[in-house]
Amino acid sequence: MTARTHRNLTGERFGRWTVIGRGETRDGKHFWRCRCDCGWEHGMVSTYALKSGMSRSCGCLRAEVRRRLMLAVHAQRRERGVA
Repeated sequence: MTARTHRNLTGERFGRWTVIGRGETRDGKHFWRCRCDCGWEHGMVSTYALKSGMSRSCGCLRAEVRRRLMLAVHAQRRERGVA
């Protein structure tokens, strides 16, 4: 069986992640060290999660979307006089 070579993703962007270096390989899966746009660094983002879009940020994107949604809901309630 020949060893597969994997493309170096260093410097590439996936959502809010920027790949800053190669991480570990576990059970044949390759992981990358990534930095989120918010500044947080994570050392275990899989190639699959990056390329499939399954992981787009450290979680700050989810929190931001949730915050925007809640503000919109509260604004609608205020307009109707419910809040």
